[in-house]
Amino acid sequence: MSNELLLNGMKGERHLLPGNEAIVRGALEAGVHVITCYPGTPSSEVPDAFYRRHYARFASLPCFKPATVQEAKDMTRTWPSAWPVSCSSLSCCATTMRINHMCGPVDFDDLPHISSIVKFQREPARFVPVPDVARKRHLALAAAMEKARQLAETCPFTRTSAGGPQCRTGIMASGVPRNYLADSMVAGGWEERAHILELGVTWPLPAEAVGALLTGCDRVLVLEEGAPLLEQSVRVLAQQRGLGVRVEGKDAGLEQGEYSTTLVMRRVAAFLDCPCPVKPAQSLPRMLTPRRLLRGAAGLRRRGRVRERHRLLHLGNGAAPVYGGLFGVHGSLCMAGSGFASHDGPSAQSRYGADNARRECPAFGY
Repeated sequence: MSNELLLNGMKGERHLLPGNEAIVRGALEAGVHVITCYPGTPSSEVPDAFYRRHYARFASLPCFKPATVQEAKDMTRTWPSAWPVSCSSLSCCATTMRINHMCGPVDFDDLPHISSIVKFQREPARFVPVPDVARKRHLALAAAMEKARQLAETCPFTRTSAGGPQCRTGIMASGVPRNYLADSMVAGGWEERAHILELGVTWPLPAEAVGALLTGCDRVLVLEEGAPLLEQSVRVLAQQRGLGVRVEGKDAGLEQGEYSTTLVMRRVAAFLDCPCPVKPAQSLPRMLTPRRLLRGAAGLRRRGRVRERHRLLHLGNGAAPVYGGLFGVHGSLCMAGSGFASHDGPSAQSRYGADNARRECPAFGY
């Protein structure tokens, strides 16, 4: 998608966007003035066209997790608009590869009129965190998070669906696993077997919505990708309210990485004690499995050194010297690395000497 369409698209239009560009459009519709990002992560396209859950809790930032590309845009747009100006706080949109690089239809809204000149206002009592200021700002931050919790309770991205009248099991999901859960419940015909709670905002925890699910269930399964932060919060809430509900999650066979419909369906089938309609996976012969070559991010200097390394290793007997640098060992590649080690020969520095290695070996240093 061109920047021209992101900057000039009108309300009522629908376009196919990757998740990153949908976030950009949502930020523009919310009237965001400044965007900063670190290159090389799944969110790299955000600054090009225009942090995560642990840090959101540590820094007391509201955290929302989209399940679709449309939600990525809507959450980025809606939350700043609903956030009271008096709170003066940041927020975190926690996405994964599935959202960042997936394309989906996105309905545009109008862009606000923003002045090209933004007046800078000096606020030492807010931005100069000396001890006296920090103590006061901590109280203001706590008040802002309480307002955020109230917003999370009525958030349009928090959805519930009831199971059967005798149902005493519940499933809670956030982020992309919400999609996998929906597919699994329909494919297995399990809609009446569990109450469902979908959380668009995971921090601060919408305690009343979560508590309502816990109160009506004997067992609850938490589906979330990455670290079990939501699961831990749910366990704490159950203990605080004296509920005897059993909370299951990462300790019940779910992996730490990104999920899939198959993985979620198997876990839900085991949780509900139902036959799983997914057939066991068949392993392919190694020769039929395609290999992926290591490729550096576009624009980073190490890509040139990767090509140079391969060129040198294919000269002669493959023992061409290539300086190892700080982190490059036996051809390993690191974001912070300054070079590569040789395939099976001595380093350029030991073979040529420190003064001549840079001249004799093209891949020495930068």
